[in-house]
Amino acid sequence: MIRIYCKNSLEKRLSMTGDNFHYLSKVMRIKKGFSVLIFNQNDGEFLYKISEIYKKEIVLTRKSKNKDSFILPQLELAFAPIRKNRLSFLIEKATELGATKLHPVLTDHTQYRELNLERLEKITIEATEQCGRFSPPEISPILSFDEFLKLGKFFIYLNEKRDENTPLISKELLKNQVVLVGPEGGFSEAELEMLSNDKKAIPTSLGKLILRTETAGIKALSVLNS
Repeated sequence: MIRIYCKNSLEKRLSMTGDNFHYLSKVMRIKKGFSVLIFNQNDGEFLYKISEIYKKEIVLTRKSKNKDSFILPQLELAFAPIRKNRLSFLIEKATELGATKLHPVLTDHTQYRELNLERLEKITIEATEQCGRFSPPEISPILSFDEFLKLGKFFIYLNEKRDENTPLISKELLKNQVVLVGPEGGFSEAELEMLSNDKKAIPTSLGKLILRTETAGIKALSVLNS
């Protein structure tokens, strides 16, 4: 059944316009009398029936509650922005894997330094509707590397310049459910020095192979969400 995220309170009678109207009427081609699921974090998930379809508006009537909402455990991903299509894939999979907050971080080796945050938010909403969670992850404004460190969070970071003493990533390493994934080309020497001097930063490894940013982020979240 179609599942739609709605930020507003789920009243007995709802009006859908804009993107949701286009999706329901033009993409899914729903008809009067069809049923859809509408949800958010505060209200849970309700079954609604399409009662009226106008030129630019769909009116729905609430029928019954389908599910109570649940809160995901804190799991934050900080990442260096990458090429558009690969970033879209990372954002989609991070949402499906339970990330609750996403931090774009500009590092010395970051090649793509501008982001369309509105587009990324749409990707998180679509993935939220598909995977069964009740709210999309929050996307923070773009941070410099210094600004991310100044957040003061305990975090693990994936260090490709690991040695035999660098532990493999595990849930036991994580104190505050935050993981930092570096850019293509890895962290700079200056950034690695800053990380090594930060008492809240814990180096970790995904193994012997060097993974792309999106692959590393997905694998890290998979381990931490297991």
